[in-house]
Amino acid sequence: MTRQVWIGLDDACPALDPKGPPHFRVLDEFLASFPAAKITHFVPAEYSMRHGLAWGIEKQVRRTMGWKTGLRAIPAAALDRHAEWVAEFAGRKSFRAELHGLYHVDFKTGDAQEFRTLDETESRERIDRALDIFASAKLPVPRVLSPPGWAAPEPLRRVLAEKRIALAGSLFGSDNAFRAGIPGTNAVRVTVVDGVACIPRNLSIESFDPARVDALAEQNGLIGIHGHYKNIGVKNGLSLENLSNLFRIVERVEKAGPVEFLFAHEGIDRARA
Repeated sequence: MTRQVWIGLDDACPALDPKGPPHFRVLDEFLASFPAAKITHFVPAEYSMRHGLAWGIEKQVRRTMGWKTGLRAIPAAALDRHAEWVAEFAGRKSFRAELHGLYHVDFKTGDAQEFRTLDETESRERIDRALDIFASAKLPVPRVLSPPGWAAPEPLRRVLAEKRIALAGSLFGSDNAFRAGIPGTNAVRVTVVDGVACIPRNLSIESFDPARVDALAEQNGLIGIHGHYKNIGVKNGLSLENLSNLFRIVERVEKAGPVEFLFAHEGIDRARA
């Protein structure tokens, strides 16, 4: 039995590399050890962490001072404005960019769950703008969305079904499964919810649990390894410790038998075939 493994990392974008080389270079040693590995990066098209921080400040000011600052005018970091970063990313054949929203922030609430409070029209506008930016940056047409903050409500799912964009599902068995609003997803297999294919994510690089890895390796399903680009509000970013966990997870799966690495969209296509 060949184990199918896909690795998905959220938040890769030039906005998180304001100084120095792209952080994705920390994966070079892993890829040298596992040259067949494929890594799906879920990229916010116009990441607006500063928007989110500014909105958080603005909410506090409004709460305490009763006036509005206008800080949300701080410009975001669109992919197509960072040609050097995109070129180096695209030059790595082991990488593929997929959607992680447009701004990665909900301006109504100031939190990371970009689509949680949006209606269908607003969700469509965000997805269309993100697709336009990917095209302008000359990246492949996205096939999969990892919903920011795990929120994938019904209006968003209607848009994704219309555009035939799949979802990278919740970490199975965690409270995120409820927060995402994606009922009925499977721990190890692609499922379809409201006409949207959903690929499972069932391991996190935050830790290494040999028994859990072994159990997943014996289920004849997809092993979805989840992490983040950096430890910003999360604990499974590409730190040295978590990179070590990634090494150990993949080594453990390989001990169980042959491994085939897939991009997220390839795992979904296999399930549909």
